Amino acid sequence: MKKSLPTIVLMITCTLVHLYFTHLGQEMNRKRFIISGIALTFFGSIYSTLQTMFIIKAGRKRT
Repeated sequence: MKKSLPTIVLMITCTLVHLYFTHLGQEMNRKRFIISGIALTFFGSIYSTLQTMFIIKAGRKRT
């Protein structure tokens, strides 16, 4: 659970930012905001996963 917690928090944050901008955007810009929200969530999840793996590897080297 600890490994997935940063990913979950990041996904929730990206989703909230996406919803905020989607509802402020005009109707014709809605598709662009949806795509950017999906991209933010996807790349944020990848970044968080890689960062967690790096931290775990660093912890194993220390012991």
